[in-house]
Amino acid sequence: MLIDSRPRRMIFVLPSGLPIPLLSAALDSVFTRFQPPTISLLSSPLAITVGAGVRSALVVDLGWSETVVTAVYEYREVSSRWSIRGGRMLVENTHRLLASYLPEPLKRPSPGQEHVLSFEECCDVTNRMVWCRPRPGEAGPAAAAAEQQATQTSSSSSGVLPTVPEHEEPPQVQEPTPSAEEPTIIKIPLTSCARPITVSIPFDAFSDPCEET
Repeated sequence: MLIDSRPRRMIFVLPSGLPIPLLSAALDSVFTRFQPPTISLLSSPLAITVGAGVRSALVVDLGWSETVVTAVYEYREVSSRWSIRGGRMLVENTHRLLASYLPEPLKRPSPGQEHVLSFEECCDVTNRMVWCRPRPGEAGPAAAAAEQQATQTSSSSSGVLPTVPEHEEPPQVQEPTPSAEEPTIIKIPLTSCARPITVSIPFDAFSDPCEET
């Protein structure tokens, strides 16, 4: 609830499915107590759009049980889609990743439990270590090579071949074969399993839970 000092204009950020009796009781209480001339009712995506200073936006709300994507156009919600993929699935995928690196005797949960690791520990690892891979083509050399190849293709398709003077032709030098870089290994101490243990996991593997989610 936002209250200005002089005109006392109020804005309520409410969910769209709020029951009418509850909304009526809230409005009656506020009108009686503060006596504002107007009260504006906004949904959460619309309030975020207004707060960002734009008229249209695509609002992505990544929650615990679901992710909701709402399209706002000219201060109106025109479309909304949701998915079960949310924070809960991300933590479960992280738990699956950590459990896969445990020794075989520790991969079985204790009697009466569904998971071999606690929720707090998996959530902490998720917040600290999980990362998202960059989009393909963002690397500088790769993007430049792709652009050069596209230029050559367009020149060939137009029937005009680029001329290269003889003195500008680079000598053909055999490029050395790049050596495979060793993956970075991260040691994660786990204390919520049957016995405390430290597992070694490649850093690249921590992007798998995010990509799967």
